[in-house]
Amino acid sequence: MSTRRSATRIGLPFSKPYLNASADFRTGVNYAVSGATAQNASYLHSKLITPLTEISLDVQINWHLTLKSMTQDPNMPSNSSYKTGLYVVEIGGNDYISALTSFLYTPSYVTTNFIPLVIAKIKNATEVLYANGARNFLYIGVTPLGCSSSLLATFLLGPKDSNGCLSDINTLSYNHALSLSRLVNQLRLHYTDAKFTFLDYYAAYKKVIGNSSKYGFSNTLETCCGAGPAFPYRYNQALFCSTLSSTLLSTLCPNPNAFVNWDGLHFTHKFNSVIFNLTINGGSYLNPPKAFSTCMPSM
Repeated sequence: MSTRRSATRIGLPFSKPYLNASADFRTGVNYAVSGATAQNASYLHSKLITPLTEISLDVQINWHLTLKSMTQDPNMPSNSSYKTGLYVVEIGGNDYISALTSFLYTPSYVTTNFIPLVIAKIKNATEVLYANGARNFLYIGVTPLGCSSSLLATFLLGPKDSNGCLSDINTLSYNHALSLSRLVNQLRLHYTDAKFTFLDYYAAYKKVIGNSSKYGFSNTLETCCGAGPAFPYRYNQALFCSTLSSTLLSTLCPNPNAFVNWDGLHFTHKFNSVIFNLTINGGSYLNPPKAFSTCMPSM
C-alpha cells in the first residue's frame, strides 16, 4: 500500500526517506527500501536465497534507534512524536518471493518454515519499538502474491484459482495474513496501553479483483509498464518497467487506470486509491474498523 497515498488522504505530510541525510524528519521518517526482507540477508544467503537487497527489518529498526538518539538535531522528530506517531509495519512479501524464485522451496515449504520466522521478526521489532516509546502500530499483510505478474510469468504452469492467480502461492499469502492477525491479537493482550491495528491486504485485494469491473479494472493480472503484450502477463525481468521498455519500445499500456499491476511488483495509482478507500477510509478489512476515523479531514 502506498504510504504517500495514505498520508495525503488523512491529512499528513509525506514522511522523508531515512537515507536522505539532509531531510527534515520532523513530520515523519520512511525506512522503506525496495526489496527489504524481514529475515536478515545472512540467514537468507545461508538458505541459498539471494535477496534484492542486504537491508532487513533489523537494519531498519537500528536506523530508527540511531535517529532517535540524535536529539540535538533540529530536523529530528520531537521527543513526544516517538510516542504519538504511527508505526507502519508492512514486510514479509520479499522473503517469500525470494525463496520461491530461488526454485529451491515450494509454497508449502515456505508456508511452514518461513512464515513463523517472518512473524517472529515482526514481533521482535514491535517489542523493540515499544521499549523505545512506540504506542501506535499499523500492520499491513502481504497481497495475494499469486496474483503478481512477475510470479505468474515465472510459474506459468502453476495451478490457478478462479481469478487466474497462482492458488498455492495465494494460500501462502493467506497464511501470512492469518499468522499476522494472530500476532496482533497477542500484542493487544500483552501491551494494553498501546494501539494495534491490522489491515488485511490479502482479503481487500481479493475483494477488488473478484469484483474488478465494479472498481473500474479491466486487467487484473498483466503489467501496465514493462515488456508489453509480446510477453506472458506483459512481464519480462530483462524488460522491467523503465524508460527503455515503456518509451523507446512503446510497451506502456494505453490506460493505467484499467490495470491493477503497474510493473509486476507494484500497483497502479488507481489500485492504491481503491484499496485505501476500502480499508483506511472505509474501515473494511481493517481491525478495528474505525481505527482512523478521527484522522480523516472533513470532505
